[in-house]
Amino acid sequence: MGLPPFRYHRPATLEEALHLLERLGDGAVVLAGGTDLIPQIRSGAAHPEDTVDISRLDELRGLSVKGAQLHIGPLATHAELAASALVREAAPALAAACATIAAPPIRNSATLGGNLANASPAADTAPPLLALNATLQLSDRRRSRSLPIYDFFVGPGSTILEDGELITAVSVELPAYRSASVFAKFGKRNAMAIAVASVAVYVAVDPGSGAITEARVALGSVGPTPFRALEAERVLRAGTGGAAEIQAAATCAANATQPIADLRASADYRRLLASILVQRAITDALDRARAEGCQSCTK
Repeated sequence: MGLPPFRYHRPATLEEALHLLERLGDGAVVLAGGTDLIPQIRSGAAHPEDTVDISRLDELRGLSVKGAQLHIGPLATHAELAASALVREAAPALAAACATIAAPPIRNSATLGGNLANASPAADTAPPLLALNATLQLSDRRRSRSLPIYDFFVGPGSTILEDGELITAVSVELPAYRSASVFAKFGKRNAMAIAVASVAVYVAVDPGSGAITEARVALGSVGPTPFRALEAERVLRAGTGGAAEIQAAATCAANATQPIADLRASADYRRLLASILVQRAITDALDRARAEGCQSCTK
């Protein structure tokens, strides 16, 4: 099945892209990797009048460490992030999530910014970035603003991006010494399957006692948006990371879910999966943080 007609634009610079988006208005859509947009256009779910192809903008690429943050260009592909030694060391949960997305041809094309902007409740990169306390830079022709990813998703397929805005940078705090981040996902297959439930956990521990000093727990595919399980985090921070506290945190996380029932799973099954995955991810992250900690992070 072919694509319906639309006007195609390929700006040479970020400034040109932002000018185009302002001029074209809400009839324009952004094309990056195209792995979400093209199927949506082909199925009739999207009806763009204009498509602005940003896939060749070098300003939106690259990985670097600046100060205490890892900066990621939104055009970084899932394959690049999964293969990057820098990302595997500084943001292992993100690298692990990117390695599970679809098949190699999709991972070679699909971009981090596109995965976030598409705002699927099952977006695999969202829970790791939530657990890693990521910050997004959003830009239009007139201004740039930064905000925590926690505030980015507002509903299924919906974000706070305004007309003419692009995600122009993703920043992640370098993890603390004696910390670890873990991603866990359950689907019908390891890849090429939308997650039935996914979880990302970040923990930091005291180098001497091993007690938890920071904890963040994020979930996907079990609510209208990816989200942080704040009560579960409070339970972990208030304790020492014993088995009972981990189980209590997992129960809190499951109670915070709002799962739907569909062809892939019932709501009750998703809620149960969330509890199991959170318990396993916390245990794994604590074991890693207490055993090794982060080798290239702040000390």
